[in-house]
Amino acid sequence: MKIKHYLILAIILIAICVAAFIGVRSLFADSGAETVAEERTEMTPIVIDSIRSIGQWELASIELTTTIDTVQRRWMGLVKDKVRCAYQGRMSVGINMKALPENWFRTDNDTIFLSYPDICLLDSNFIDESMTKVVLSENDDFAQSAKVRKGMLEKARSRMINEGITSLVVAECREKAVRETTERFKAIGYKNVVVDFGVKADKK
Repeated sequence: MKIKHYLILAIILIAICVAAFIGVRSLFADSGAETVAEERTEMTPIVIDSIRSIGQWELASIELTTTIDTVQRRWMGLVKDKVRCAYQGRMSVGINMKALPENWFRTDNDTIFLSYPDICLLDSNFIDESMTKVVLSENDDFAQSAKVRKGMLEKARSRMINEGITSLVVAECREKAVRETTERFKAIGYKNVVVDFGVKADKK
């Protein structure tokens, strides 16, 4: 009978210890969760401001060369001169943070939702005109023909944009933006980071 009595007491004591252990662990877990939530709330405005202050967020740099052919007319259109020029440029592609829409982010407990402008060309003046070369010209006065030079420059710019900012480049830039954004917010305690690109890219 004594052994049975001691066995019952032992079981009761074990049950009390287990309950106490679970209670203490739960207490510390709740305290830790509150601490993480407080730190997350405190750090969120800082990270948001750091992202907004980027201005122009370059996610890809693309260097291209292209050649443009044209025909220059002179002497009342009676003379036609063939002209070919080679152009070089470096395109900066990314997100223009100055175009951030209103209410571009919101939080829901440990999840943050962000809406970025879409990937675009950050600087339209990407052709280095000092590197432009006339590789073929039947007119020695071409250097003085501003109208023809301007028209060829615009054609070169449009072609380089179409060749450089492809759907693959846009997808890679979006992926990079999501990855870097996710790293920033997970570092301050967010478990889920949802990024979308709401404003269409402007290639011009």
